[in-house]
Amino acid sequence: ESKLVGASRGLARLREISTFENSDIDGLVKTIFIGGEFFTPAQAMLERHIAPEAAELVKIYAAIADAVSQNNKSSIEILLKKAFKIVKKSEKIDHFRLKIEVFYNEFDPFFAGFLLYAAAFLAFAFGGFRGGKYGNFACVFFAFAAVLHVLAIAARVYIQMRPPVTNLYSSVVFTGAVAAVFGLFMYVKKGSRLAALSASFGGMVSLLVALNLPHSGDTMGMMRAVLNSNFWLSAHVMTIMIGYCGLFIAGFAASFRLVANAFARGNFGISTKSTADGVYALLCACLLFTFTGTMLGGIWADMSWGRFWGWDPKENGALMIVLWTAATMHCRMLKVCGDRMFLALAALGNVVVAWAWFGVNLLGVGLHSYGFIEGGWLWFFIFVILQILVAPFGFLVYKGDNIILKK
Repeated sequence: ESKLVGASRGLARLREISTFENSDIDGLVKTIFIGGEFFTPAQAMLERHIAPEAAELVKIYAAIADAVSQNNKSSIEILLKKAFKIVKKSEKIDHFRLKIEVFYNEFDPFFAGFLLYAAAFLAFAFGGFRGGKYGNFACVFFAFAAVLHVLAIAARVYIQMRPPVTNLYSSVVFTGAVAAVFGLFMYVKKGSRLAALSASFGGMVSLLVALNLPHSGDTMGMMRAVLNSNFWLSAHVMTIMIGYCGLFIAGFAASFRLVANAFARGNFGISTKSTADGVYALLCACLLFTFTGTMLGGIWADMSWGRFWGWDPKENGALMIVLWTAATMHCRMLKVCGDRMFLALAALGNVVVAWAWFGVNLLGVGLHSYGFIEGGWLWFFIFVILQILVAPFGFLVYKGDNIILKK
């Protein structure tokens, strides 16, 4: 009878552990391979029928836990080698992919990319506009950063066997990569240092944000059920992310041009018009991507939740972006404002995009709960304030040898 009571208590304890583990699926480490999928030791012990190899693995991990509690490093190494020999026999495990993931985690390519983007941005800012060796250094740093960024995303795609964008973290790094590739193309083909400066800054900020997302990071965890669709992740999420990326490039380019006007020694009208033309062309493409992505999101919502549009905060944010972009473009088409004010509106577009992308996630309301984050209000408001402070530079006009505020 005492054995039955002990077994009952042990079974109840295992069920409690399994329930606790399932409450945080992204934090789980599943190490027991049974019937084509991985389980934790507690979950494996609850299975009625498991292979002898899986049972042996459970015993080994129990022994490892005892060795860890005793700080017996030699025993831990021996037991881990035994566990690896058992796992290596499984034909259903892609060991090459595991090696790629281990190398990826040890190398930390996104942190290296952040350092390269920062070096490129500083080189462009302090000497890139004058060309020469500073411009050459900036181009090399920028090219290496962009290539490393793209390769890192390709590695994540191969490891997960999923599209590039699966959660908030991956959306941030994907957007930075698209910006970097676009800026590098514009710099190499068109010689646009402003595009390169904006894209290197965007790439740097995207990786900085990704590396500091609260309670997140490059976990490559299991997909939420509502997101478990490679087609819709590719069709909706990637489409709208490309639009977000282009809007940020346009906003940063407009911001840098407006601030540069304040330090210009001559008439900056030609350079301002050239930037405005480029920003306008970019906004045209962004409007197409954001509108298409929003419509595809509605179709996905209809398939998942049974309605095309429900005025969810995330949906409202996407609509805000489309409306602001369209309004900004119409202001220039209808000549409601000049080039400088058009650039100011494009810079303020960064605030709209940031709100739709991050702000609504900070609210913690709506059906898009898989994107909720906490603790980012301070940095969000700092970014918003900086972009708002850029807008008044749109009133600067050139008159003689002095720059004054237009009355």
